[in-house]
This record gives sequence, structure tokens and C-alpha cells, in this order.
Amino acid sequence: MTMKSLFMVYAIVLLVSFSVMQTNHALRLVKEAYEIPDRQCIQINQGPAGTLPSGIPLYLVEIFNRCPRSCSGIHVSCGEYASARLVNPKIFKRLKVNDCLVNNGMPLKGGYEVSFSYANTFSYPLAVTSLTC
Repeated sequence: MTMKSLFMVYAIVLLVSFSVMQTNHALRLVKEAYEIPDRQCIQINQGPAGTLPSGIPLYLVEIFNRCPRSCSGIHVSCGEYASARLVNPKIFKRLKVNDCLVNNGMPLKGGYEVSFSYANTFSYPLAVTSLTC
């Protein structure tokens, strides 16, 4: 074998090894994402978003599915949630005290989010209480 042939074989072995390592890494990431407990799939971010003309503070809420699988029936603890500004009930609706429903109970696909803003003199602590993934 010539030196050029040996170099080509070595280069091919390196490329195949690198490709296998990358594939294994990608597979491990997907496996870890599927092993996330259901409640941790849904991430809720909330923060100030200005004020209404009346001076009532606005809060922006983003509910994000960080898992690759869809989750539905997402219920959130929300205290006595109320808003001085209409929020689309298909996105977020209080069913009873401390029980709000996200996305009308429909699946939230992996990597997708729903967001809304509400107006109140204070923000409500929001946390996932139940869902199906």
C-alpha cells in the first residue's frame, strides 16, 4: 500500500468514527429528552409586560413543551387567577380555584409553546399540576 492509500484509509476510519460518535451523542440526547418526567416537560415562564392604560400591570406567560413528545390535559395551579384583560379561554382558562387548563386540554406539541398576557395588580404563581405525555 502506498502512503497515499494509507492516509485515505486512515481518513475514512476517522470520518466513520466521528460519525458514529455524533450519532451516539444525538441518540443519547433524544433518549434523555424522552426520560424527562412528564411534569418537567412543561416549562412556564412569566414576567412583567408593561401596563394597561388604566395602570394595571400586564404579565406575559409562556408555556413551553421542552420534550419531543406532545403533552395534553395540562393543568396548572393558578390560585384565584383572574385578569382585567380578556384572555382567550382556548389558551388559558380557570376551571376552579387553583386549577387552570392550558390549550383547551388539547395536545401541545414538543418544541411548541402557547403564550398570553393577563392584567392584574399582582402576578399569580403558576406551576404544572397534571398532564399526559
